[in-house]
Amino acid sequence: MATKSDYKLSSLYRLKFFRGDYSDDLRKAVDYYKSKHCNNHKLLSFKLIVWCFRSLFRKYSSDRKITEKETITHIKKEEVLDINSRRINVGFLFGGGYGDVLIAANYLFKFKEKFDDVDVDVFVHDVNGLVGNANTIFYDGHIIRRLYPMKGYEHIFKEYDLFIRCNRVPNAIHVKINRLVEFEPELLDFYYEIEKYKKLNERYYTKAGITDGQSALLCILNERKRIQQPDVGGMLGITEKYEYPVLLKKDENNYLNEVGLYSCKYITVHRGLDTKFGKKSTKLWPVEYYEILIKKIKKEYPNIKIVEIGASHDRCPEFKGVDINLVEKTSMEEVKVLLKNALIHIDGEGGMVHLRHALSGAVSIVLFGPTDYRFYGYKENINIRGAGCAVSCEWAIRGWNVECLRGNRVPPCMGSIIPETVFEKFKNVMGLLEK
Repeated sequence: MATKSDYKLSSLYRLKFFRGDYSDDLRKAVDYYKSKHCNNHKLLSFKLIVWCFRSLFRKYSSDRKITEKETITHIKKEEVLDINSRRINVGFLFGGGYGDVLIAANYLFKFKEKFDDVDVDVFVHDVNGLVGNANTIFYDGHIIRRLYPMKGYEHIFKEYDLFIRCNRVPNAIHVKINRLVEFEPELLDFYYEIEKYKKLNERYYTKAGITDGQSALLCILNERKRIQQPDVGGMLGITEKYEYPVLLKKDENNYLNEVGLYSCKYITVHRGLDTKFGKKSTKLWPVEYYEILIKKIKKEYPNIKIVEIGASHDRCPEFKGVDINLVEKTSMEEVKVLLKNALIHIDGEGGMVHLRHALSGAVSIVLFGPTDYRFYGYKENINIRGAGCAVSCEWAIRGWNVECLRGNRVPPCMGSIIPETVFEKFKNVMGLLEK
């Protein structure tokens, strides 16, 4: 029989050597090279050897010191739940990028609007099982009861009366039917609606991730957007409007004054995507295109400041011609201020576009490549799609977001969006703002 000491050593070993972020990256590499070189095992082997060699010098989130203390948690359910309460306890587990968590927050707001008498806790995880930047969206006592990381709390999930895991679509993984019948019977209808959707669309649950393209297409056919996707059955009445009240913890005027933008007209530019990906992504517009566009804007609108934002110099190198470069110099609270007060935001499809929509609903110019504007786009934005490909390729193959499936260095979907087209759209928006 395994002893407690054996368990500790086993847990420590798994944390130290089985690193989830590296393993996921390796699986994607294997799938990608198999698809390209399935008939040439020697070339496939060589490519993987090169990839593994490069990975020795690549940093991963799990390249941090793991201590034995982190492997064993002593959190008791009584520290999280009032287990004797007559009120229903509902837990939600959310993941994904910043935009996904923003959409989850709006879904949760509409849930609480319908089921106001239940207590709700939120668990969020990044690649390490921690809350990441979700603590700039969710706050204890603001709509929810508490925000927790996933790591160390997994054993408590089953203690909730209803516990739902939701990335794209909700999945009720624990339910206490008798408690719902006794104290919140309407919530039972909600649970059954989720189960009905799950039975009809089982592949979205058993093949989560690789079926995201299919689920997006289903939404498009039903004239629904990404923000509405979790609302299966339409029970919560979610529309394109963002209703969750995102809080600003930073004094807007003071911060804008600090960075030289107080009482200034400015726009923000961002070359962004999910933080877990580096500079190699099919969703990125070419740097030289950004710089051509910036040059044109500066010439036509010299009194408007151009502010570059971003979390990483890898994909957001300093663009020539920007007035203020804030890449790797801002917190998410500061980014909120910048996005809320900008005249226009220019970006690829990603979290910052969702954040601006959530904060102000002001216009963004969004450059769409492998993902579909009909699913991810908002009506107030200028959603630009290139003419390089007939359809969007999200999850058409594994690795779709890392390298173009046609093998092009610059994906045709992004390369065909020329700066002149974007500039004309920019001028049209400026004309409306100046009226």
